[in-house]
Amino acid sequence: CESNFQGLKEKLTSAPISILSDPNRPLVVYCNVSKLSLWGMLMQDRKVVANDSRKRKTCERNYPTHELELAIVVFGLKLWRHYLYCSRFKAFSERKSLKYLFDKK
Repeated sequence: CESNFQGLKEKLTSAPISILSDPNRPLVVYCNVSKLSLWGMLMQDRKVVANDSRKRKTCERNYPTHELELAIVVFGLKLWRHYLYCSRFKAFSERKSLKYLFDKK
């Protein structure tokens, strides 16, 4: 346990945790939702550019799962729009429930 802690401490203090994005390289937005919060991470070349989270609003506690997944994608896209404008990017969500919204007619 102590060696794991020391290894983590070394990684957190020796290398940069986040990087500056390169506008010529594609970005990836990862999104996740839990019972209490929304979370997103912006990455480039498997390195973190930015991440953020927030508690779910009271009204969001009544959302069905597929709408929550869409809400977190919108949260990430709004939050990092200054990185994403005029850039190529992909957005990933943990669940397949968003497929329901895109297949819905």
